[in-house]
This record gives sequence, structure tokens and C-alpha cells, in this order.
Amino acid sequence: MFQLYITSEVMNMAYTGVSKPYKEQFIEVDINKAKNLIKRPGVRRVGVKIENTEFNCTIEGVQVGYGFRLFFKCNYCDSRVTKLYLKDHGLKCRHCIDFNYISQQATKTDLVYEFHLMKRYGRMLDPNFTMPHGISTRCPWKPKNMHQKTYDKIRHKYLIVQNKAINKWLAMVNL
Repeated sequence: MFQLYITSEVMNMAYTGVSKPYKEQFIEVDINKAKNLIKRPGVRRVGVKIENTEFNCTIEGVQVGYGFRLFFKCNYCDSRVTKLYLKDHGLKCRHCIDFNYISQQATKTDLVYEFHLMKRYGRMLDPNFTMPHGISTRCPWKPKNMHQKTYDKIRHKYLIVQNKAINKWLAMVNL
């Protein structure tokens, strides 16, 4: 049995008018980020601990090449997946929840997608990147051992998205 501690970081995003939920609204459990798992073939039951609540799930080890790859088995549809999401006091796969990605719900007047892209580009540079100042959050510094050209490309994308977000916000407040 292993324990996987997950923090509930859910972005506060605006309602887009679409009734389907999106990925960032759920707590995600990723099999590739779990530690202390022995990669071996076969099926075994394990407990996943999320915020002081334990959930039972099944892990299946499949032989690929010379090694093994681990998958969760969804308790509802029995499919092999690498990520499960917490919904209605149970762990389900993305197909059972039937959620959308933010990019599928983005509109031209909504800031949700720009926040998502800023966070994505920021995490390419710093895995612990957060946006405490919203749109005005500065791009992270260049990480050690990253090529300058790579940093410049990611920073350029970040600044383009940041400018789009600022322009959308200004259009929303009519300035």
C-alpha cells in the first residue's frame, strides 16, 4: 500500500456559460508522480490518500519492452488510465466524468484561457509557479541549465499571452 498526498489546488475561474466541467476543477491523481511503487506485472489493490480521506483503487502493471508500466483501472468503466480525478466522493477517469479541457471552452471575451496559458508557460520555467498578482504576474527567471534561446521562446509566448489578457481585461472594463 502506498500513500499519495494531493493538495487541492483548484483555480478560481469565471463561469463560461457551458454546463460541462473542465479539468482544472478536479483534484488529479497521477500514477507517474506516485513514489514507492514497485513496478511489477499483475493487478493489485491500493489505497490513495487525498486530504485525509482514503480511496481504494486498482493498479495494473503491464510489461512493455524490457520494463513495466503502471496504470490505474477506473472503478466505473474498467479502463486503464494514468490519471484519476476526484468527483462525487470517488476516483473516476476523464471519460466517466465527461469533462472538457479549458481550450475547448475558451471564448474570445473570456480571460480563463489566457490565465491557463500564462500558468502553463510559467510552469515550463518554474514548476512551482503561481500567479499571486493575476495578469500582472511577472514571467519567471531563466532556470539554471536551460538554453537562452529556449528561455527566450517561452518568455516571448508568456508575454504575448499576458498582453492578450491585459487587452481583454481593458476591453471588459471599457478603458
